[in-house]
This record gives sequence, C-alpha cells and structure tokens, in this order.
Amino acid sequence: MKSIKLALLAIVLVGLFGVGNVFAAATATIDVSATVLGTCSFDTTSYTMAFGDIDPASSGDVTQTVDLIFTCSNGTTYTLDDISGPQSMTGAVPPGSLAYSIDGYTLSALGTGSSQTVTITGRIADTDYQVAAADVYTDTLTIDINP
Repeated sequence: MKSIKLALLAIVLVGLFGVGNVFAAATATIDVSATVLGTCSFDTTSYTMAFGDIDPASSGDVTQTVDLIFTCSNGTTYTLDDISGPQSMTGAVPPGSLAYSIDGYTLSALGTGSSQTVTITGRIADTDYQVAAADVYTDTLTIDINP
C-alpha cells in the first residue's frame, strides 16, 4: 500500500512539474524607425539694422551690421537668399529715397545642428546721404533660409 501511495505521489508530482509536457516559444519582431527632418530656422523673426542719425556734412560711407542667427539640422545643406547689392530706403516727406547696399555673405553651407551666425553688412555711400532730403528713411528686407 505504501508503494501504491508513492507511485501515485510520483504521478502527481510529474503532472505538477510538467515533466514530459512540451512547451513551444514564439518570436515576434518590432520594426523601429525615425526620420530627422532637414530643417532650418532663424532664432527670431525680426532683426534690425539701424544706421542711426547721419550728418550730411560728414564724409565717408556709413556702415552697419546685423547678425542673423539660425540653426539647420546637422548635415543639411542650406541656402540663404541673396539680398546683397543695391537697395533703397523710402522717405516720408517728400517721398524721396536713400540708396544703400548690402555686402555679400555666405549663401550656402552645411548645417551643424547648432546655432550659426551670418553677419550682414549694410552701407550708405556718402555721395548718397549728402544729397538726401532731411527725412526718416526705412526699408524692409525679407531673407529666407532654405534647406
């Protein structure tokens, strides 16, 4: 009777611990992806290049600079609009104008993912401001940066 109890106990234990049972594993995959866009953006939407008060009795060109600060994705080739060359500010009374020019600057380069700076230089020739009417002259330039 003791051996029957031991045999039954062995059968129960085999059933409990799965001896002789077969289990199958399953495998799945996960596809992971991301796209880093090639983008560029200025640090602000508005910059100022103010030549200030100009005395027509002075001589010599008047210059002013503005630093455009922007960030382009690392490895992204960017192009700045070419606004270099002759420009003109408009006065209020009488509707006169005051010529100025923008000096050349880097137009295309490679983004680094970090902040970059391009300095724009504006110049008013003395021959232009010496003959201009007393007035406040303004102009708005638009510059785009494209990846």
